Amino acid sequence: MVWPNIIYLLLVDYRPFSTAKTEGYIASQMKNNRKVAFLALFSIERVKEHWYKTQDKRG
Repeated sequence: MVWPNIIYLLLVDYRPFSTAKTEGYIASQMKNNRKVAFLALFSIERVKEHWYKTQDKRG
């Protein structure tokens, strides 16, 4: 399937906001429950968004 591969590539881009353990957990969950994987991605995206906002304020 294409979706799990795309999700994994997105996770690699977010490496500063995730750990190998988190990536492995999400990768294993994708096989069983896609909803969990998408929720995890959404959470990582929110953390990334917050991080960029705080970086902008410092500059």
